[in-house]
Amino acid sequence: MRRRLPIRTLAHASRLGALGLLVLVVAVAVAVQPAGPLLAAGTLDQSQTNQAFGGTAIAPGQFEGQSFTAGLTGLLDQVNLAVFQQGTIGDLTVQIRTVDGGGLPTTTVLGSGTVPMASLPTPALPVALTSVPLTTPAAVVAGTQYAIVVFGDSVFDINGEISGTYPGGQAVVNFSGTWIPVFGVDLAFQTFVTQAVLSVGPGQVTEGDAGTTSLVIPVTLNFAVGAAVTAPYTLANGTATGGPACTGGVDFINAGGTVTVAANSTTGTISVPGCGDLDVEPDETLTVTLGAPTNAVLGTGSATGTILNDDAAPTATPTLTSTTPTLTSTASPTPTGTLVPTATPTLTPTATSTPVIAANQPPEDNQDKKPKKTEEQIRNEQHTNTGNRDDVHTEGHVVGVERAADGQSLLVTIALGPGGSERLVVQVPCLGGSCPDIQVGDELEADGYQNGVGDPNAYFVAADGITIWRNGHKMR
Repeated sequence: MRRRLPIRTLAHASRLGALGLLVLVVAVAVAVQPAGPLLAAGTLDQSQTNQAFGGTAIAPGQFEGQSFTAGLTGLLDQVNLAVFQQGTIGDLTVQIRTVDGGGLPTTTVLGSGTVPMASLPTPALPVALTSVPLTTPAAVVAGTQYAIVVFGDSVFDINGEISGTYPGGQAVVNFSGTWIPVFGVDLAFQTFVTQAVLSVGPGQVTEGDAGTTSLVIPVTLNFAVGAAVTAPYTLANGTATGGPACTGGVDFINAGGTVTVAANSTTGTISVPGCGDLDVEPDETLTVTLGAPTNAVLGTGSATGTILNDDAAPTATPTLTSTTPTLTSTASPTPTGTLVPTATPTLTPTATSTPVIAANQPPEDNQDKKPKKTEEQIRNEQHTNTGNRDDVHTEGHVVGVERAADGQSLLVTIALGPGGSERLVVQVPCLGGSCPDIQVGDELEADGYQNGVGDPNAYFVAADGITIWRNGHKMR
């Protein structure tokens, strides 16, 4: 029994037959899911899977296609088609092209892929969809119309729908060099788009002492797309405290906003104003969080911004103290004292100081070993007044060394008296900007004069030279 076609179907058949474009195969319109496993791809974007007819056989040198409007921005990397083969030689090629103002394909190819003709199913209605991965993905932008163009090395057909239910485009054919729209007809197809991934990364900035400094937070796409990508962002306190303005206790200005990555670019930035201050504090952190982006999908959605402290605690100034020996005058010099005046007055310290010699002294025949002094040598040393002052000799164990504030001398603290219980500060000049090499633990002998006798902050000025002993060796 012959089944009669509905009037609408006959009207389509009459129109298409007059164009010489398609030979319709009678069928009931049905939405078909793929009969077998399809290749994995990006996100399903456009889809029209009704198969109500089998198209005209497309011979080598002829083209069939379908215009469509992208719903996603990204890389179109796969097309599924209800295509079947009538020959097995060569390949079937699928291209994504731009369209002109009338929605017809141009010669500009954005992406393409191929499958062997022999891999296609044989004629059937409906037929299982065949996945065609695009070895060169096509960059597409949501809301823009493109065209799928199909041609082969052998004869093939593509099933489709005659009710014109797909709103974003229509079927097109090219038999002799000219594209012709087939109104009310759509091929059975699907497109898949891989979207770019938007991520935010960490950033840091040194706070400064006043005003604001920009803390730059980077935002990146894993590949560029043909439209701008935008995303809202918010800021949240970590150890840093945000506020509407840089007032006391505020570390950054907490104002969210929108970040943009320009079309065909992969980078953007978020700028957070950091507040400068003079507070000594640890490095402080805040959190940046992205919202749902347009024209991309969200990857790493939050990151840490760090405000680096650049303030230091003030350095305490050491206070120098000294014990001032008592100068007394006697009829005859007393060689056993540590401080000996050059004239008849004899310096008698409040406590007797015995020089400390390191235990690891070299053998007695070492010429640099510090010799024991006779009373005659000590009396001779009392008259070495090359500085033309009342010269005094002192010696002791070095327990502290620091450079004077003016940088022109060293302030050397030596221990005097039994057990080193007393302290005396000796001012040693630095000649030509070069200071003597004096270290804690050395033995220091100095000739000069006492400055400020009776003053608790008095010190000894080594105006007439010094001798340094280190581990029993004479260094100077």
